[in-house]
Amino acid sequence: MFLGTLQQQLSALLPPGFVSRPEQRVYIVPDGREARPDASLPAPATASHRPSPSAGRVATAPRQTPPERAPRPAGQVVEKFIEIRDVRSSSKNVVAIIELLNPAKKETGSIDRSEYLRKQTAALTGKAHLIEIDLLRGGEHTVYVPENVLRARGPFDYVVTLADAAQPTEYIFWRVSLREPLPVIDVPLAEGITGIKLDLQTHRSARAASLFRGCALGGEAGHRG
Repeated sequence: MFLGTLQQQLSALLPPGFVSRPEQRVYIVPDGREARPDASLPAPATASHRPSPSAGRVATAPRQTPPERAPRPAGQVVEKFIEIRDVRSSSKNVVAIIELLNPAKKETGSIDRSEYLRKQTAALTGKAHLIEIDLLRGGEHTVYVPENVLRARGPFDYVVTLADAAQPTEYIFWRVSLREPLPVIDVPLAEGITGIKLDLQTHRSARAASLFRGCALGGEAGHRG
């Protein structure tokens, strides 16, 4: 897993007092059931039409109608991400969040996308730095840097963005073409502590490369910019 190897490298790079942890968020997805009016149900018999218990009928066993069954979706989605925490104090504050976008987060109208955008907004209005890694060439624009800002700099296939909590007046990003190596990115930490450099290309092992290229939507043709 890409995030797993990133977390291992982070653990080796972080200065004393900081730790990286794989985290996950879990949320419930509706199982697709539709509410339907019950006007088509047969009306219950009125008292004047109900047979009298003393009508002399022979007692019979209740009629049994076996139900039909179909699989019900679990309705639970688990998304993984990385948190970097400052453990020098008991509060162990989150100083940085690293997110890897997947197709569901970029799908128009999906529950996954709505939930991710909610978490993104919370991160952008908080005190932690947010790093978003988008290695998918298709789907809705999702990273926090506006699409027109990225396109103004020229064509690109992938993008990595950094929302530095200490630099709220700047967009920070790395645009990457298909044939370029993934960038070495800045990972800021706490005030007064020098950040680290994270080499994303290190994790482009044969397995990781296969995963990313396989997930890339739209094939080899064209740029996103």
